[in-house]
Amino acid sequence: MVEGVVSTESYKCGSCGGTVCFDPETQNLKCEYCRSITAFEVSEVEIKSYSLEDGLEHCDTDWQQETRVIHCDSCGADTILDGNNTSQLCAFCDSTHVTDIENQPGIKPELLIPFKISEDKARQLFKKWIKGKFFAKGEAKKSNRIANIAGIYLPYWVFNTDTSTQYWGRRGTTVQTGSGKNRQTTTHWSNVSGTYFENFRDVTICGSDQIEKMGLSKKLDFKYEELQGYDPGFLSGFIAEKYIRGVENSWERCKQKINDFIRRGIKREIGGDKQEITSMDTHYTNTRYKHVLCPVWMSVYKFQGKEFPFVVNGQTGKIEGKYPLSIPKVAGAVAAAALIIYILIRLFA
Repeated sequence: MVEGVVSTESYKCGSCGGTVCFDPETQNLKCEYCRSITAFEVSEVEIKSYSLEDGLEHCDTDWQQETRVIHCDSCGADTILDGNNTSQLCAFCDSTHVTDIENQPGIKPELLIPFKISEDKARQLFKKWIKGKFFAKGEAKKSNRIANIAGIYLPYWVFNTDTSTQYWGRRGTTVQTGSGKNRQTTTHWSNVSGTYFENFRDVTICGSDQIEKMGLSKKLDFKYEELQGYDPGFLSGFIAEKYIRGVENSWERCKQKINDFIRRGIKREIGGDKQEITSMDTHYTNTRYKHVLCPVWMSVYKFQGKEFPFVVNGQTGKIEGKYPLSIPKVAGAVAAAALIIYILIRLFA
């Protein structure tokens, strides 16, 4: 069981009638005008997952009454806003070329991770982050021209599955003979086979490609033990991107991701000094998924006419991004590394 929320009928301030937004610091609703706090009541909600075979039949898609979908003609992003959000600005590229579209927002998420990091905190974390980058230009560390920063819930598919993999391969044992310049290394190979078992939990695939378009890492680690039940109140003041990859496509990507873990596990099981996998056949059982919204702050850092995108994890505060590099620092580091390698080669040659 996890904490969820009781849906609120209105997102208006009881004191002044202004619009209230979800406040990450208090985990309640805060008025944009008088700053008063409205309690955001919670109740227990069961964490549900669905099998790949029948999950789509039980998924709720009826959330169009509480949301609207806008499409950006510039970058192609489809974003989901709560019914009270009148934004006409794309959160990903700041374009004003957005239009409301008569489009279903897709499978309604039953779970999400609420924002824990406020906008002010995200900006502070970015300033600290870039100041700590040794290879960043010195002027960039002093200048902090952050463009509009947007709080966005990204769509994720979270998979659990149990695997059994029949494999065939070879184990290599190296033997050294001779010494000095006459030293030779020989590898003796033996055939191996077996069955490798591993259960995977919370393997995540992002249903969005905006992180990839920004040229950033797709790995954003979230703490899924803090999942809460979805309520439109969490979207008040934020937006959610509509997924572009559905369950089936995401599952295929998940299997590729899992395959890399399995290959490493099989090599450990084969042992020896070297390992080769010639063939492997994986079977998946008890495969289930959840559709989850995860929070991020997205923006770009402007420096000398160029833009450097960055993302702040809205739950943990971890930052991934690009920054202007100092060429002299990078060149100096490369030269130092080359010198160390040269010295080591001369010492041990």
